[in-house]
Amino acid sequence: MYNVVFCVYLQCFLTLYKSTVRPHLEYITPVWSPQFKKDQKIIENVLRRATRMVKGLCDKPYHERLKLLGIPSLEYRRQKADIIQTYKIYQQIDKMNINALFLGPPNTSRTRGNSLKIHKQHCRTNLMLHSFSQRVVGKWNNLPQSVDNAPSINSFKKPVK
Repeated sequence: MYNVVFCVYLQCFLTLYKSTVRPHLEYITPVWSPQFKKDQKIIENVLRRATRMVKGLCDKPYHERLKLLGIPSLEYRRQKADIIQTYKIYQQIDKMNINALFLGPPNTSRTRGNSLKIHKQHCRTNLMLHSFSQRVVGKWNNLPQSVDNAPSINSFKKPVK
């Protein structure tokens, strides 16, 4: 009986969290992503406190609570959102000028990883250093070759880890 009540409570928590709390925490993530550790910690603390409210999980460490609930950390979700946004830009799903955003056409001369490597621009200010077009370069260039072959966003999302 306790397990049934716990499962219902857990489902209720996950539904409420995913429908009301997480959208506020992830709003406009690709444009604004916290660059300072203190800001990342403040945002992550919301999820940390929320997972502590689940009965039976309050005494477990944070990452174990996330694993038991099946929820990824907000840092992971921000990085995944950046990669997915880059895919949308390359596939022209979001109409943006790739050359202006990523400094020229993709570099296809490399043999490792995907063939859509992007160049990192030289930055003179910290403001530009932490912008979307700079922070996504390393993550995007480390993706496997399957990036080129993904015919849709859903097929692209599956291997992104």
